[in-house]
Amino acid sequence: MIVPDFALPFALTRPDIEPVVALTVLLGALLGALTADVLFTLRPFARRRTSRPMTVLVLGTLLAGCIVFGALADRDQTSLATAAVVAFVGALIYGWWVHRGTDSPDPGAPGLLTDAELGHKAVSDRWVLVAGPAASGKTTLIEGMVRAAHPLIAAPLRNSEDGDLRVTELVLGTLRLRFWEARSIEGRRRRLPSLSDFDAVVLVVDPTQHMPIAGSFPDTLRDGREPADANDDVLRLSEVLDGGCTVWAVATKADLLRLSVHPPLVDSVPVGPGWYRRLRDMSVVERRPLVEELDLSQLLVEHQPAFAWGRGSPLLAFAGDARDDQFGARDLLRALIETL
Repeated sequence: MIVPDFALPFALTRPDIEPVVALTVLLGALLGALTADVLFTLRPFARRRTSRPMTVLVLGTLLAGCIVFGALADRDQTSLATAAVVAFVGALIYGWWVHRGTDSPDPGAPGLLTDAELGHKAVSDRWVLVAGPAASGKTTLIEGMVRAAHPLIAAPLRNSEDGDLRVTELVLGTLRLRFWEARSIEGRRRRLPSLSDFDAVVLVVDPTQHMPIAGSFPDTLRDGREPADANDDVLRLSEVLDGGCTVWAVATKADLLRLSVHPPLVDSVPVGPGWYRRLRDMSVVERRPLVEELDLSQLLVEHQPAFAWGRGSPLLAFAGDARDDQFGARDLLRALIETL
């Protein structure tokens, strides 16, 4: 389209922009937006979780965009500088557009712990690290404690998740109890705080993954997971803690103990209809011999001054087939509240 000269005031003329320069600037803006999207996707505890297919698509698009930019971009310094500025501006605009209205969420909003809150520990807060191997029953144990605490909950339950690291917060009157769920006490990648920030640690022991007796269970119960010695976890914990922390050991999946062919367990774990009541009603005195038969000797050794074992530890836990079948989680929650 040819614009008549009289239509341009003050004798303005159209700038002579080469197509390759315009393409360079346009691609720069696109790469800036894609980079911002990738950074928001990789952000720990992101407010909007991105599905795996969408993440792969965005990463692939960013890679393809970089290839196209390298092949078609104008090599002139002015063009590249302009493209860089436009890319930065494009990233800012994209970030504002995607997260508009969610950049400053209500700290009291149900269901969400913000990034700022995760790093802040108030005087009334108590942090509990729940550590154990993958699929060892950590999440089920925490969910059981949440159900047991339901009559006492004074605010909506809130949580955050970053890969295999999960955070769940309960408000029980004036006590704000925050559970940090991780696969290891050494799993400090990304957002897990220093162990000195925790008031208590719960070591989750899955008998089917405990190395000395793992081979006595059917292979299907391990689902290909490599066994590990829970005694080593206790020793590592005693090396890194410097006092002021209480530790509970919880043997989960107590019902599966009946399926072991480990001779001491065969002789001591009840079978038939009475197994549930027998395991549920075990006192601390009765649990200690069972722990010895599980080859968990470090659970019976005092590790002060590094840490003290919590009241009732070691505990047995069973998720059950229905909510009223569970045991262990309620006892652990009661001990945590009374101690913390």
